[in-house]
Amino acid sequence: DLGRLDTGWVDAPQHPRQWLQLDLGAAEAVGGVSLAVLDHAYDFPRHLAVDLSDDGVGWRTVFDEPAAPRVFLAVQRDPRTAWLRVPFAASTARYVRVRQTAASGMGWRVTEVEVNAPAP
Repeated sequence: DLGRLDTGWVDAPQHPRQWLQLDLGAAEAVGGVSLAVLDHAYDFPRHLAVDLSDDGVGWRTVFDEPAAPRVFLAVQRDPRTAWLRVPFAASTARYVRVRQTAASGMGWRVTEVEVNAPAP
């Protein structure tokens, strides 16, 4: 349920083929994705990639790096919600795909996800 931090999705263990896809309904200006980690810090994505698409068929990767440093900062900024912020260069897309691309014995939990507008 969108906007609720008491629900979520989890898959365990982490493996390189996990992903979630968001359909914005129409092409929108995007500049980042945010994932609420909350108190599930052990279930953060070990390596995160973000892809954008105009048609859901052809994809372009706009972010691809280990997530641990960003999760550490998220927990330091606000331990209660710990929003993992993933910024990327402003672009236009209808579809946003978030991929967890590493292996780990821990799960990958997504409590809430937001697609962010480009930074002003």
